[in-house]
Amino acid sequence: MPSYICLTVKLKLIDRASVKRLAILALIIISLLIFGWSLMVWMPGESYTQALPPLTAAQIALKDRLKSDVETLAVKIGSRNQSNERNLIAAKDFLDRELKQAGYTVREQQYKIDGKTFSNLEVEIPGSSRADEILVIGGHYDSAFTSPGGNDNGTGAAAVLALAREFAGTKPLRTLRFVEFTNEEPPYFWTKDMGSLVYAQTAKARGDKIVGMFSLETLGYFSDAANSQKYPPPLSFLYPNRGNFIGFVGNIESRELLRNTI
Repeated sequence: MPSYICLTVKLKLIDRASVKRLAILALIIISLLIFGWSLMVWMPGESYTQALPPLTAAQIALKDRLKSDVETLAVKIGSRNQSNERNLIAAKDFLDRELKQAGYTVREQQYKIDGKTFSNLEVEIPGSSRADEILVIGGHYDSAFTSPGGNDNGTGAAAVLALAREFAGTKPLRTLRFVEFTNEEPPYFWTKDMGSLVYAQTAKARGDKIVGMFSLETLGYFSDAANSQKYPPPLSFLYPNRGNFIGFVGNIESRELLRNTI
């Protein structure tokens, strides 16, 4: 018969110092999560959840004008980019004409790519007491590939146009600039030829004091259906799954501007 020797060993898995270190680590992680939530997720106020009230006469007129402008860009003109240069020029001419009809002098920032001329359009309302501080409101009017670009970004271009009309003749404290950008979609997206980058570099070179910028992008999609809005994890646990809202997004440096806007 084999012999067995039984040993009883008293293991001390964790001591008081280890518990203290773990508690400190957990406190740090929780603090970072709360800080991250307050910095990057939490926003003032509450989302509107009640039934929408009937539109006023002014809101109906605005709705009809926005719809007409988007249909001009997406339906009458259609796909507009470097592959559809004629349509891109037609979109630029339409926006130029509408801004002039609103009473503005349009500045056209032209630049060339491979012998082709592209244009950003800019109009401005000088500020009064803080005229050196410039607020830019912009959106791009080109579309991706063969897309008619109704949502991306006919809606943004139309919204810039609508705001320019609304503010025409006013006297803001800061200078307001409304800019329609070209070449935000491939193949120029994230390249030196992207319209907004060309504009930003020019503004920097001339010493413009831009204190804020609103980029109006893809504002037209709407659905109350469940799962009509999707995000990759972990964002899917933080944000709504219905595409019935407009998202306000900014970098950390712009968080004060974003929250004041909301």
